[in-house]
Amino acid sequence: MVYLSALFVHTLQQKNAMETSSYDKSQIFWALCYGLAYLFFAATTVISNKHLITNTNFHSAIFVSSLGSWFGWIVSLGMVWSKRTTLVHNLTLKEWTVSVLPIGLATACSLAAANMAYFYLSLAFIQVLKAFAPVITFGVLIAFGLDRHNTKILVALCVIVCGSLIACYGEMHFTLMGLLCMLIAEVSEAMRSVGIQLLLVNRKMGLIEGMYYFCPATLIFLTFLTAIFEGQNLFSREHVQVMHEYWYLFCISAGLGFLVTLSGLGVVQNAGATLFKAMSQIKNACIILFAVVAYGETLTWMEVVGYGLAVAGFAMFNVAKSRDMEEVRMQKGMREETLGKEGEGTITTPLLGDPSSRDRG
Repeated sequence: MVYLSALFVHTLQQKNAMETSSYDKSQIFWALCYGLAYLFFAATTVISNKHLITNTNFHSAIFVSSLGSWFGWIVSLGMVWSKRTTLVHNLTLKEWTVSVLPIGLATACSLAAANMAYFYLSLAFIQVLKAFAPVITFGVLIAFGLDRHNTKILVALCVIVCGSLIACYGEMHFTLMGLLCMLIAEVSEAMRSVGIQLLLVNRKMGLIEGMYYFCPATLIFLTFLTAIFEGQNLFSREHVQVMHEYWYLFCISAGLGFLVTLSGLGVVQNAGATLFKAMSQIKNACIILFAVVAYGETLTWMEVVGYGLAVAGFAMFNVAKSRDMEEVRMQKGMREETLGKEGEGTITTPLLGDPSSRDRG
């Protein structure tokens, strides 16, 4: 988190060189396609990992969280080496270290902490806590100069906060360690979303190209965390037996992890990080319903009311954000007409660590 904080300060120093990200109407179709794919694969992945980690007694949550990244890196390497995907951005080691490595750290912390939370909190309550994620994401985007706010958006976010607090107060069984894991996961995920938006949207980096650079950065930290916290037990007799008996579950987890990452990147590329988080709440609601029906987990009335209030806040947020994005497009069109430019598409933001960004500031 110290490294991420350093990146945060470094980016704020370049804030004047940044502009708010915007999206074309033509991207709505692809945002919908990637969004539907993400909802299906993400919900399936959560349920699959929950089963693998808790029901098979394979207590190496960090290792499980790395399977999707390994799969994604192998696929992206194959696509690049076979010339099916062309690298538009040939990042130097310095650019990769400054711009991509922090995203890898944030992704690793998010995946590891989220999976570890399964040991301390119920599946349903974890999804309830995720209702707070868009608030954190939007706050980080504002701080990085990648989004803007108005009164209606702030009111909607306040409703989400109130609903999340009510839901937390209504939970009868939770631990501070579980809440800490979820806090780390949501803050890290917000930082990850900011970095991805900088690279994919503002630098127009392709999805496979993005995975080609993101996955190894993520694996560096996930491998390090696995070695520290799970190294002694990972290859124990019990775990090896689980791997041998349930090998197909590990393959499913790896494949689903890759598809979640790919579809999630597509959503951020075509709709933005904050709307991506808002869409995730549909997935969370489906998982809550599944947890109650399949696992027999219970939710108190206060949790239900709090979560319902948070969902209402998301609806308010989506309406306010949609109108704000339309206003951004109108202002952009007026500015280009005034300057006599014909530019279309996304307003670009300099890549962190890109020397040319100083010339544009």
